[in-house]
Amino acid sequence: MDACQKAYPRITDSWYGLSAASAPFMHAEAKLSTYSSATSLCMRYVQAESTLLSRLRDRQFVTNENTML
Repeated sequence: MDACQKAYPRITDSWYGLSAASAPFMHAEAKLSTYSSATSLCMRYVQAESTLLSRLRDRQFVTNENTML
């Protein structure tokens, strides 16, 4: 596996996070006619330990086990 293949998952994860974080600002600029300067905001990407889908799936299994009793 070369360096590009190893780096690919990190690039896509940070890309989706950055896209989700920038959506409210794009909405504010489009609907409210407000603009923020490029240097007024600093974002840092930190990878989460788990995803929302995995947490919901784990909770669903616990709920199903309790209702079957």
